[in-house]
Amino acid sequence: MSDLEDIVSSSGTYSFLLVDAGAGVDPAELAARIRNEVEKVNALTEEEFIRNDFGMAMQMGVEVLFLMTAISTAVAVLIVAFTAYSLVMQTRRELAVAKALGITNASMVAGVVFQAAAVTLLGFIIAAAVAVSVIPAIPVLVPQLTLTVSGAAVVRIGVLALIAAVVGSALPAYAVSRVDPATAFQR
Repeated sequence: MSDLEDIVSSSGTYSFLLVDAGAGVDPAELAARIRNEVEKVNALTEEEFIRNDFGMAMQMGVEVLFLMTAISTAVAVLIVAFTAYSLVMQTRRELAVAKALGITNASMVAGVVFQAAAVTLLGFIIAAAVAVSVIPAIPVLVPQLTLTVSGAAVVRIGVLALIAAVVGSALPAYAVSRVDPATAFQR
């Protein structure tokens, strides 16, 4: 550590110093008192620190996070589309029989979309269960990391997953509507 202090001429300086207020001490009043009584120091309450830290993180990495989210969403849509398309292509003959028996295109398309949504919902439930069981272990395994997930964030992810399922099933749904009933009788 002394080598780093020599290189950056930071001997005796600190970036952050955490202060634990005693019982009955208002954190906002303590922060104001520290700011008034100590030179060249800024004191923040825990809430202010978290808000500032979150704001700085958003400024530094929002573009990268957006790009990663967009790529992940595209991959999710492709996986759902491929899975739904594979299911449709495997059951093409059965779908042709159903069409020959009078099932409408709308009913067949609804079935494909429902299958994609059901598979996605099942995957989401499994992923949420794994996350809920793993999140409490994170601070034990990596004490420097604090991870919290809100219920609202989980709901947003679930809704986005279902939207991705519906969008991803568009190509297979179109393929279903194009099935020729005559293929049911071909070998």
